[in-house]
Amino acid sequence: MQKYKVVSIIPAKGNSIRIPKKNIKVIAGKPLIAWVIEASLASKYVDRTFVSTEDDEIRKVALKYGADVVPRPKKYAVDGVEEMNSVIQHFREYCNSLIPVENWGQEPDYLVHLMATTPLVTGKHIDEALELIVEKQVDMLTSVHKLQFGPRLHCVKIDENGRLERMYKYIDGWNQTNEDRKEKEEVYVINSAISIGTYLRYNHFAGLSPGTLAYIMDPEDSFDIDVPFDFDIAEMFLKRRIEKNGLSTKNR
Repeated sequence: MQKYKVVSIIPAKGNSIRIPKKNIKVIAGKPLIAWVIEASLASKYVDRTFVSTEDDEIRKVALKYGADVVPRPKKYAVDGVEEMNSVIQHFREYCNSLIPVENWGQEPDYLVHLMATTPLVTGKHIDEALELIVEKQVDMLTSVHKLQFGPRLHCVKIDENGRLERMYKYIDGWNQTNEDRKEKEEVYVINSAISIGTYLRYNHFAGLSPGTLAYIMDPEDSFDIDVPFDFDIAEMFLKRRIEKNGLSTKNR
């Protein structure tokens, strides 16, 4: 692994819709994005950690916690997979401009894309994912977690009359036996807490496609904050981890 150059990017826009200033909202004593920055800095293999943002407050927090900052154009501070690829391309152009100026010696081999909203990711997770993609020699990897309650068992649709419709057929009506459940194959959810690709070929679309290498995480470790009450759940997980280990993210 030591022969590879690795950079990480943590996109963090300031205009969060559901939770204003979400990326710097304090959780378990630190701004949300600080947990992910520290996880990236704790990785044995990540050489440089970058935060891509158009927001001055996020920039200050990122610098305080040890990340480099990529000044993102405001036109890319929007939601969507297509826009994320624009953010990644802008990041690559920024890194390419640093190669001769800072004498990197080579362009990066791998790009690690982290989510600012997954504070339970650690340096250990990042290292395991990097070791896996290097071992398998593939272009793309994304993190997943096992689906605990499959939609095949419990999810429903609502028709135009407000009535429930099953999304999947049941083997034995509503009351499946344990043996019926055992026959079900394991199902995983793409959580995108960690996405890794070869530097030149990284594409956020590809990370969601069949054939992408999977890195399996625990659901708790990949927990993503999306709506306000998610902060309470994530903070509970973080405090429990801190009490158990007595360690900060940097030391894990």
